[in-house]
Amino acid sequence: MTPEGPVLHSELEALEFLVGNWRGQGRGSYPGSEPFEYEEELTFSHAGKPVLVYAMRTWLNPSRASHAENGFWRCRDHSRVDAVAAHATGHVEISSGSVEGLSLLLSSSSVSAWTGAKDVVSLGRRLRLEDGVLNDQIEMQAVGQVRQAHTVAVLRRV
Repeated sequence: MTPEGPVLHSELEALEFLVGNWRGQGRGSYPGSEPFEYEEELTFSHAGKPVLVYAMRTWLNPSRASHAENGFWRCRDHSRVDAVAAHATGHVEISSGSVEGLSLLLSSSSVSAWTGAKDVVSLGRRLRLEDGVLNDQIEMQAVGQVRQAHTVAVLRRV
């Protein structure tokens, strides 16, 4: 254990660049909805186990929460990544992908939802750290549309 907390599990070394709290601005659009701007906060933490704890929340202004997700990410073979996330919309996403350097790409293999939730077929995520800025891009296939860009945020470590 370090003074700041537990030592990062060796299986997570490829994801170490994500650990911390990130905050910034984003914009999004999707057919059938008006384009929007939002604030985003991402947190990646750990307790020394071979999984990262993931939390994301967005809001349209300081008093209007927009979206939230919580889950766990793991790394296999120092390059393959698996993730599971529960969304406040009632969706549960299971994704896999890869990390190379300071760039991560995930694609859902399964999206399930509770009764009455919007029909989401697939999700994709791209995270890239460059010059201290974490770019967070999400693609979505939902409500009869093809998979396409949905949101993009520019985050800085806080």
